[in-house]
Amino acid sequence: MEAQCLTGETTMSEQQIAIPCVYMRGGTSKAVYLMGSDLPPPGEKRNKVLMRIMGSPDLTEIDGMGGAQIVTSKLAVIDPPSRSDADVDYTFGQAEIDHPHIDYDANCGNISSAVGPFAIDSGLIKAQEPITRVRIHNTNTGKIFIADVPVVNGEVAVQGDYSIAGVPGAGARIDLDYSGTAGAVTGKCLPTGNVTDTVTLESGKTVEVTVFDAGNLGIFAKASDLGVTCHETKQELDENQAVLDKVREIRGKAAQMIGMCERWQELDTVSPLLPLVILAKEPESKDEDLRVRMFLLNKCHPALAGTGSVCTSSSGAVSGTIVNQLATIASTEEYTLRIMHPQGIMPLHVASRSVSGQLWPEFLKIQYGRTARKIMSGQVYIPNIEY
Repeated sequence: MEAQCLTGETTMSEQQIAIPCVYMRGGTSKAVYLMGSDLPPPGEKRNKVLMRIMGSPDLTEIDGMGGAQIVTSKLAVIDPPSRSDADVDYTFGQAEIDHPHIDYDANCGNISSAVGPFAIDSGLIKAQEPITRVRIHNTNTGKIFIADVPVVNGEVAVQGDYSIAGVPGAGARIDLDYSGTAGAVTGKCLPTGNVTDTVTLESGKTVEVTVFDAGNLGIFAKASDLGVTCHETKQELDENQAVLDKVREIRGKAAQMIGMCERWQELDTVSPLLPLVILAKEPESKDEDLRVRMFLLNKCHPALAGTGSVCTSSSGAVSGTIVNQLATIASTEEYTLRIMHPQGIMPLHVASRSVSGQLWPEFLKIQYGRTARKIMSGQVYIPNIEY
């Protein structure tokens, strides 16, 4: 790599390049957070640097910062805002573990929760007590979401009593509002133009699905149609090849409906990350409103992706969708949806108002709480070889 490709505090020796970074947990995921100015410009060189930072591709990611899981092989690149209605730009990257690729097709709602704290700590945003509002432009989707970050004594608050399923202990609550992310991928909440569609599997079985786009693009189906109870662990579903094959086929055929691929079998190559697939089931207790199992990269997610929860909860506001059919929702105009996933319950608050002549409403709020924490800050080292 040429020295002039790297700026900021990046340093280079004959042996290794040192790049400033912060390792943070955001929600139920972890990522390496970097300033774009400390990296090569977007493109092949940047991707090679990011893959080397993560130790990807390698199933153990033993020689990098990646944790050999989908939820820990992630990156966040932060830049000054490129538009006037934002405070920072944020680009999410999913480093593939088994092949050399950084996927920028989607945003990550969990990693999003640490963007505000990172921006404040880095001096990009001035801290204001008790809450600092950060308008974040996600470059992956071109959408803006809001992070309300608690601040104490001029610093981002870490300690608190808010707990989230999938993370031990408690921390300070960060509120994220994704109401501005409707149609994040396709430009429409219902990209097929229908509340539900029918997918015919190769076996001849038909499955009713909802294709919904808010936060991220999701495909919803009834868990019972695939023989899933939503009591299974991630390991149990990952070892059930029959279910994984059906999930892959539903994902591919629904994506084919909206023009993401010419042949459904090609989707994993064309778009390995999106759409997400969420299997849903009726609630089973008074403490929950819906049960789900979410699939990402054709594997069961260990918890529930933040953008997956946004897509799930907001789709309930449209009468007749899979989620609306199954969930306990008193009023589609405003409700809190408590979603039971493999690690516990994630609540989201949704408020909307109807739009004349449009199947989906205008969303006024799609809000959920997360916690985030800086784990390490310093420099990450990569071998000084030509990239």
